Amino acid sequence: MSVLESLRKTFSFDDDYETFREDIDKEVETPEDNVINPPFFRRKEKETLRALPVRESHPHEEATALNIVKPERFEDAMDIVNNIRSGQIIVINTSLMELKTAQRLLDFISGSTFALDGDIQEVMECVYVVTPAGVAMKNNVRSESVMKNLFGLK
Repeated sequence: MSVLESLRKTFSFDDDYETFREDIDKEVETPEDNVINPPFFRRKEKETLRALPVRESHPHEEATALNIVKPERFEDAMDIVNNIRSGQIIVINTSLMELKTAQRLLDFISGSTFALDGDIQEVMECVYVVTPAGVAMKNNVRSESVMKNLFGLK
């Protein structure tokens, strides 16, 4: 019988059950007690995150310069956009450029100006004024084609 008893003890789950039962009865620590939250992970309920502008514009500052540019190639667009980012007003004359290249240049500058909350307006054929954010532009001059159509001239 000793062999049979030793096999019964070996394959018996009664002792393990008691040990397991004792583990269940113990109080479990909650994860909140173990975690240390650094201050940068804590957020107030109403606090929201906002995207910062590329560059802060100060409305009380006036534009420091008015640049008149006659670009000759598309690569000049990056310099123009950098001037807009720095808060300068740019007058662009595209009369020296091929039509397709001028269109690409104006598309790039228009997109960049929009992303920087600026404004671009055509003042006359091939001449555009680009203003940075915070600079209002009013165009009270009507183009000649509008005036000619108004008076029936051709």
